[in-house]
Amino acid sequence: MAIKRKRAAALVGTLGLLCGLTLSTPAAQARDRAATVRTVGKFHYAPLGFPSALKRGGTIHTRVWYMERSPERTLLESFYVVAGKPVEQPQRGVSVRWLNPFTGQWQNSNRSDRWGDFWLDLAPQGRQIVMTPGRWYHVDVQITFSNTAPTGLWTVLPEVLGNYQMINAHGQLVPDILDLASGVNSLRLYR
Repeated sequence: MAIKRKRAAALVGTLGLLCGLTLSTPAAQARDRAATVRTVGKFHYAPLGFPSALKRGGTIHTRVWYMERSPERTLLESFYVVAGKPVEQPQRGVSVRWLNPFTGQWQNSNRSDRWGDFWLDLAPQGRQIVMTPGRWYHVDVQITFSNTAPTGLWTVLPEVLGNYQMINAHGQLVPDILDLASGVNSLRLYR
């Protein structure tokens, strides 16, 4: 009799475990799907007034138009520009300023690294740009090369899209991303 109870208890426990797994499987699958990063569209940008050559000490004044095409909206939290030499070496002699779209004032990049990446973070200022798919936006950028900047070929990518998040049709943040449809701007810096 004791053996039958143990077998019955084992059978009930096994059935309970199987039922629990069966019931939790759709929920686990939904969590896995929600955490999956998907590319949902493209981000396009077009800098205007971009020269192919510049004298040291000069400044590039460009207006960068940008747009995203996706079924979701983009919450843009920072702008981004790369200005560096093609070889992997620390950059020097470059600075980037932005015409802040909220204040209308020129503002220095508030974050950069030694490889030539420059950001203007909007989120710490309590601001973000909610982009509607298919609509063009713009930001004005000044990229200055000092008198000590190394001459030669530079790569400048005013991609604009820095930190961002995607918002679905229900207004929820989702872990989706945009493909960057871009080109490379080469600039020859001379004495």
